[in-house]
Amino acid sequence: MNAGSNSRDRLPSALAFQSSFVVSGFGSRIELRTYGAFVSATSAKRPRSSSFSHRYALPRMVPRACIPRNGDDVIESQNLSAQSAGEDLSKAPPTNGNTEASPAENGIGETIQSTDVVDTKNTVMNVEEGGQKPNDSPKDQKVNTEETEKSAVGIAGFFVWAWTAFKRALAPGGFVWGLVTGVAISAVVLFSLAGYGPRDSLLREKVALFDLILQDINSSYVDKVDINKLFETGVNSMLGTLDPYTQFENNAQAVEMSVKTNGRYAGVGLGISLGDAESGEKNRPIIVVSAFEGYAFDAGIRPGDVIEAVAGNPVDGNSLERVTDMLRGEPGTAVDLTVKREGSSQPLTFTLARKNVHIKDVPVSTFVGNPKDRIGYIRLQSFAKDAGAEVQEAVEKLMGSADSNMPGSGLRGLVLDLRGNPGGLLNAAIDVSEIFVPKGATIVSTKGRGLGSGPTFVSAKDPLLPPDVPLAVLVNGQTASASEIVAGAVQDLDTGVVVGSKTFGKGLVQNVQELPFKTALKYTVGKYYTPSGRCIQALNYEQSNGDGPVEITEVQENQRQEFKTRQGRSVRDGGGIEPDVEVQSRPTFLELALHRQNMYFRFANKYGAELKLPSLPGSFEVTDSIYRDFVKFVSTSEFKYESKFDEAFSELDNMYSDVGYETARSKVGDLKRATQMDMKSDFIRHEKEIRVQIDSAIRYRFQPDSERIIAELRNDDQLAEALRVLKDPIEYQDLLRAKPVAVTTLAQAGTEAKEVKQQ
Repeated sequence: MNAGSNSRDRLPSALAFQSSFVVSGFGSRIELRTYGAFVSATSAKRPRSSSFSHRYALPRMVPRACIPRNGDDVIESQNLSAQSAGEDLSKAPPTNGNTEASPAENGIGETIQSTDVVDTKNTVMNVEEGGQKPNDSPKDQKVNTEETEKSAVGIAGFFVWAWTAFKRALAPGGFVWGLVTGVAISAVVLFSLAGYGPRDSLLREKVALFDLILQDINSSYVDKVDINKLFETGVNSMLGTLDPYTQFENNAQAVEMSVKTNGRYAGVGLGISLGDAESGEKNRPIIVVSAFEGYAFDAGIRPGDVIEAVAGNPVDGNSLERVTDMLRGEPGTAVDLTVKREGSSQPLTFTLARKNVHIKDVPVSTFVGNPKDRIGYIRLQSFAKDAGAEVQEAVEKLMGSADSNMPGSGLRGLVLDLRGNPGGLLNAAIDVSEIFVPKGATIVSTKGRGLGSGPTFVSAKDPLLPPDVPLAVLVNGQTASASEIVAGAVQDLDTGVVVGSKTFGKGLVQNVQELPFKTALKYTVGKYYTPSGRCIQALNYEQSNGDGPVEITEVQENQRQEFKTRQGRSVRDGGGIEPDVEVQSRPTFLELALHRQNMYFRFANKYGAELKLPSLPGSFEVTDSIYRDFVKFVSTSEFKYESKFDEAFSELDNMYSDVGYETARSKVGDLKRATQMDMKSDFIRHEKEIRVQIDSAIRYRFQPDSERIIAELRNDDQLAEALRVLKDPIEYQDLLRAKPVAVTTLAQAGTEAKEVKQQ
């Protein structure tokens, strides 16, 4: 079979289905419908309907070449359409690129769209073996057993229907309801479960029990229950025993998933979030955390504004989802937004135009450092479907700008900034990688229980960036998933150096299965592997033996394996992407506490109110006076600075108290006070890092992203190191070269040992 043919035409016995594929970083996802083919041993006997919606996690292959590891031919299914939904996007204000926080805490994540790929050799074999053969082979016995199972399921379905109808008929006026419900349940059992094999009887039993329990509670519990909440609680508790990326998405969450991964929606260009619970959990204010350049920002809305009314309707008591719905609408319409702004005595009302909002993957591309060095910079903050096109446009622009200046200038280096990028679409990761890696080079592969060895994705075109232009990729602890695919491909193929700190280590692949009632199920199906063959997943998730939550363990150092890059450099699996040039940016306890309690954000609002200027002066910097004001602001607010020592101090204090060792207990108190004094001095020891964050927060309050990001680059230690490496061709090439290995050998006389170096 030739690659690229229509799988539904080539394999008449195959099951055609809609599929969507996700490599999820921390929680975001996508909906992309494509057609694929799946064949089981009994598919020739009884193929399912093509309308059955199934999500199978394999990356998109067209128009790229797919080279299976076993060399078999493949079928490439065609990408049909992508569905996007509009919604105002709620997101937390970004931190400076040098500050790391756990992406798991931020709840950010990403997904990957793609089409299915089927191994045609095995597919044909399965189709041929699906029919009847003489002498009743074991496979025929299995098929017959499955058919018997299906008959048994039909009988079970009838009894479920009869039982349900009988129970409901006993209730006053409940006969018709019971009859209809019973028929529906019977249909579900007959058609949805009829394809299950003999090992699935336990699954069918649990499905039936869950249905009956839900119905009984809904009809007979002493108080009226919220059936939606009850159902979601049950499902979420069940999925909570698995990894944190396996999630049920209700209607609103499924829409948000589509918004984040498509990068487009119809709205006003505003990010909103719940404020502090100072007035109780039910009365938390709704705060603007981001106003997009070209949309709400241009209309006058600023981060920190508290929303009071939408179109004249107060938002008190409304959920975040409800306010989002109020802001959304048809492009071309407008909506009035009333906000309370710190420093203003009266509410402010702005008229916002609803538009088709495009959230840029590349907010900034420019030249950095000394203009004579001609080093370009691209900030890639997400991997939505247009990421590849935006990066390509940015590279072409930088190359054109460099060539149009003084003769012989050219683009002499490029920095691709992936810090804080939680990932996105696998297709987008492949698109971006193709700009930098050689044609025919492996980019990524996938493996999993349901995926087998999975496909291998290779670059189908020549790189846009010339090979003689040095490349540096900036990463940190918030660089995850699709971002790690790009960084891993660049590192394993030795096409650039990775600078910064170790990445998050998210190497799992998620599928998104579209469910009825505009809901979805996202679940983990496999892992992805970089070109060298390593998986960078840093955490293991195992179901607890008891009733507790999933057990999370880190991949131990002695479990990590070594792999080789194209030029023979050593790299390791199991712990994220380790940079070639390490520049640590790990925040201190104080910095993390300031971030988590929104001290920077709140101080920026206070400063903005006192400044009483529409924009920041061009010469703005965090002066000593501003820094002292910040320290005073933190000390007079309800800021809780707790360290990892506090729990140990409390435990020691209780232990000494229980046995009456008062002298020792007093020493614990002295040690605790001394530690608190040292913690207070952190404002002096880490003043430089805190100043950078204050500067970023204030700029975020006043400036659009394009201006703010460029201004922040002036205080960026990781970027400075990347520029230094790119300007030193000898060091750059040395970083990409395999290091000599010291080997001890005996001299011919056998009396002396020497060290010789082997390349």
